[in-house]
Amino acid sequence: MDAAPLDRPTPATVLRSYATTLGAEPEDVFVALVAHLDGAAVDAAGLRAVIQGGWWYRAEYAVLADDDGARIEHELVNVARPLHWAGPITGRAVVASSAGEFQRLVSAVVDDLSE
Repeated sequence: MDAAPLDRPTPATVLRSYATTLGAEPEDVFVALVAHLDGAAVDAAGLRAVIQGGWWYRAEYAVLADDDGARIEHELVNVARPLHWAGPITGRAVVASSAGEFQRLVSAVVDDLSE
């Protein structure tokens, strides 16, 4: 699979958004996050990473500076074309499990940062 472009293609519909804040430096959080994102396209300077999951699905991650440390933002995006309407139907299991997957990813990042 080719690496995803960093810029969001069109059409694109955000299906789910998640965010959490960790008490650590944004750069450290980003390094730990990317270590768990196999096949991600990475913008290290912008602290962004993207995974293209087949024909319909795109996972976008950003780490932002926050007063409490670093904020991880994640968006699950439908980028299907031409059958844009079919993406969420085809990927309903991915959409349904996305909150739990985000929490598992955050837990792994927290574990890495505490080592």
